[in-house]
Amino acid sequence: LMLTRASTVQLAWQPLFARIRLRTMASHAVVLRDNIEAAWKPKEELLAASNGVYTTARTIDKSFVMEFEAHVVRLADSCTTLLQARDAHPTSGIAATLQSPTLLRPQILSAMRAALQEFSRKFPEDSHERRITLLLDWTTDHTSITTYTEPLPPLPVPPVAIKIGRCPASRHGKVAKDAQWTRDRKDLEQQMGSANEVVMVDDEGLLLEGTSSNVYVVTNNQVLSPDREDILEGTIRKIIARVARERGVPFTLTPHIPLSGIGQWQAAFITSTSRLVLPVCRVELLPSLPAVDGKSVFELPHHPLVDQISALVREDLRTGGVDVLLE
Repeated sequence: LMLTRASTVQLAWQPLFARIRLRTMASHAVVLRDNIEAAWKPKEELLAASNGVYTTARTIDKSFVMEFEAHVVRLADSCTTLLQARDAHPTSGIAATLQSPTLLRPQILSAMRAALQEFSRKFPEDSHERRITLLLDWTTDHTSITTYTEPLPPLPVPPVAIKIGRCPASRHGKVAKDAQWTRDRKDLEQQMGSANEVVMVDDEGLLLEGTSSNVYVVTNNQVLSPDREDILEGTIRKIIARVARERGVPFTLTPHIPLSGIGQWQAAFITSTSRLVLPVCRVELLPSLPAVDGKSVFELPHHPLVDQISALVREDLRTGGVDVLLE
C-alpha cells in the first residue's frame, strides 16, 4: 500500500476522547525504527509521515506471521509502482533491493523478528496475538523500516451474535467498496449493538457478506458460502476453499443461500483475518427485514464441521506462515 502526504492526520483536530484513547494505546504498543526502539507515536501519525509503502500483518501463536511471503511480495510490488511514479530515484542498489522480494525479504524478516521480540520483552504477560504495521521508507542512499506492534484484539467470548440486514443500494453490483459504501457501512455498524458483525442480504433475501467478513452456513451437513461477483473473496475464505478441497470437507460456494431457510441451518460462522473462524450462536434480523417463520431471533447449535474447518485453517496458516522468531 502506498502512502502520500494527503493522508496527514492533524491530531490537534481530533476530539478529546480520541486523543485520550491514543495515549492509552501508547502504554501497550512498541515502535521500532531500523530494529531500535523509537519514541512512541500514534500509528496514524507514523503512516501519515511516511513517504513509502506499508503493510499490516498478524501472528499465529505469537510467532508465525500469517501470509509472510505475500506481504514481502506486496511490499516489493508497491515499491516498484511508487518508484516509477517518482522523479527522484535512489541508487541502483537500493532500487534493486526495494523491487526484489528475494533481496527485500531478509530486511522484512529481521524487522518483524525484532518487533515481536521487543513486544514480548516489554509485555511478557500479554497472551494476545500480535499485529505488526511495517512501514518501508527510503532516500537516495538509505532504506528505513519502522514497525508498530500492538496486541490483536481478542476474539469475543461465546455466545457470539450477528445481525442480518438489507444491503445498502451503494453496494449492489460492486466488486470494490468505495467511499459511499464506507459511509453506508457505518450506518449498518451503528445498528450492530453488542453483536460482532452485520451480515447483508440482497433484495431477494439471499446472503451476501458481512461488513468486514465472509459468512458461511452449515445445512444438510454441508458448508455453504455465498459466491457472487460483488462479494469480496477474503483471505480466510480462499484458504477454506483450498483446504476443504484437499481434505474432502463438504464445502460449496453458491450464489443461492436464502435467509428464508435459516430455520434449517445447523450452524453458521464468519471469517476474516482478525477473527479467523468465528462460530455464530445467535442471529438477529434487523427491522429492515421481515420476520422468518414469525421469528426475528434464532439460536444456532454447534456443529463439528465448524471445529474441523477452524483447525484446518489454523494448521494451514502455521504451514503457510513464517516463524520469524526461529528462521
